[in-house]
Parts: sequence; structure tokens; C-alpha cells
Amino acid sequence: MIIVHLICSFTTGGAETMLVDIANEQVSRGHQVVLFIINDVVEERLLSYLDKQISIIKIGRKPGSRDIGSIIKLNTKLYRYKGAVMHCHDSVIAGMLAPVFYKFLSLTLHTTGVSEKFLGRYAKIFSISDSVQQELKQRTGIYSSVIYNGVAINRIRQKDSYELLGPLKIIVVSRLDYRIKGQHILLDALSIIKSRNIKFKVDFIGEGKSLEYLLSLVQTYNLEDSVNFLGLKSREYIYENLSTYDLFVQPSIIEGFGLTVIEAMLARVPVLVSGDGPVEIIQTDQYGFAFDKGNAKECAKKIMNIYYSYSQLKPLTDLAFKYAQKNFSISATALAYIESY
Repeated sequence: MIIVHLICSFTTGGAETMLVDIANEQVSRGHQVVLFIINDVVEERLLSYLDKQISIIKIGRKPGSRDIGSIIKLNTKLYRYKGAVMHCHDSVIAGMLAPVFYKFLSLTLHTTGVSEKFLGRYAKIFSISDSVQQELKQRTGIYSSVIYNGVAINRIRQKDSYELLGPLKIIVVSRLDYRIKGQHILLDALSIIKSRNIKFKVDFIGEGKSLEYLLSLVQTYNLEDSVNFLGLKSREYIYENLSTYDLFVQPSIIEGFGLTVIEAMLARVPVLVSGDGPVEIIQTDQYGFAFDKGNAKECAKKIMNIYYSYSQLKPLTDLAFKYAQKNFSISATALAYIESY
């Protein structure tokens, strides 16, 4: 089978990370895989993780541009693969393609609130979680199939000790966009925890437009000695170091799924989350802890509860690991897409 993946930009994010793993898995199963990157926004380091057998075609369009030359280039190069599976990872892509391609198009929705403008042009639509599926159905009446994102399980180092020997070490892995990812909620919560004389260290991994604002909050709350922004890190770094932390926090306001939550569960690290997708993953406190999105006081309370009961959390992380291992492997995700095609 020839499988053509199309995505607007290729920077480090949940959709792109998932796409790398799926494409590599599809190649390993004997399929021919092609990746079209439409915009000239490309993280070359992320491209290096793709199997060398995957053909990469860069269109070089300026983001948001109406450059007809780029559209012609896209359609011309894509026509070579007419009849192949064409799997899109941004809904607007159908708006750039000629009608001759519509019957071959599939789309994965990676988040909620996606515009329905071009959805009618896709032959098949997938959602990455029940939350995304239900939001789409309620808002537009459009049905989509759920295929959960997956993780390369065996690459993640696992935690084996649940004794706090110093400050509570917290890790947050996400794009620095506080309106969506909610990092400011965690910082608000940390200011409350600090007033209770609980020692902690927090590392934010990721980059984005909210860095300056979040740094200003750190200064406002006098958290400079406890909070670090480490910037973008490779998945190898994250998979190697996740297990050295005591708690993973995902304080999202809008989150369709939460691949990093699963990675933390597979590292046997306790997780504290908000947002529809992450709460769905942990099955509402069955495999982790949750707080109402936007509620810094509840977030602080949950962190303090985790801190005081930490030595008792191993049974929970064991359950979370087994659940994630069974339900969120990249092999199962890739196979589900292949069968759905």
C-alpha cells in the first residue's frame, strides 16, 4: 500500500511526534510511505527521526499564504500518487487540493474546535480521543472514528523508587502557550504550595510564544529558585529522564488527547492532569489524578495530597503502566489506521 501523509508544518508537537512514529511503523510493516510538508516551517531534527525509506516532499509555502504557485506545486506533485491513501493531519489541507483527490482523503483531528469548513471534502475522519469525537459530533453532526495515539513503549526508562529524598521534582512537557496548555495555572498553584513550606523543583520542557509571560509570573511569585525552563528537548532526552521526576503535570485548558501523559504513565511517574483528553486517558482518577481545568487552588491541593502520600503511589503507577501499555502502543495505532484505510 502507498500511504501519503500531508501536514502543513513540521515542528515539534504532539501531531508531528505521532506522525513520525506512525510513518515509521507503517514502513516497518512493508508499506511505501511519503510525507508532504506544505509550509516552509520544518524542524530538521524531527525529520531525522523518520525512517530513511520515507520520501519527504517539501512544498515551501509561506504559512497563511495564498500563493497560487505553491498550490499548483502541491497538486502537481501529489498527482503522482493519485489512487494512494492520502492521510491529512490539518483540516485546511483539503482546501488546497483539487476535487480529484477528495475520495482518497482521510483526516486525523488532533484537537477540539476544528473548523468544519473543509471537513465535507474528506472521505474518512479520525479523532484521537472520545473527547474530540464527541465535541465534533455535537458541534457539527459529523461522525469520526476514534483511533488513539500511541507510544513506542520500550524506549521509555521506568521509575523504580517512590521515596522522596528532597524537593518534589515536577516535570511539564508541552508547547509554551498558556491559553491552551495552562502553564500559568500550575505557577499559580506553586505559589500556594510555596506558602505551605513544601519544597519543590519544576522543569518546563518546550518552547513557545508564552515564555516571556511565564517568566514574568515566576518573578511575580518569587519562584526563580524553584522553576526552570529547559527549552526544547529531544524525545530521547525525555524518555531517558522522565523517570527521574516525582510527578508529571499537564495543566491543559484545551487538550484533545495528551501523548505526553501516556509517556509519563509508561515511565511509571504519577500524573496530575486537566483538560478533556488527559482526563479521559487516566479514566477520571483511576490511573492518575485530575483537577478542574483552570482551577489553581484545586491543582495545589492535589499536588500537596500527592506529596504527603507519595510513598503509597507505586500500586497506582503500576496500574497506569499496564493500562497504557495495553491501550496506547504505536504498533496498535499504526495497525488501526492501516485497517481503516
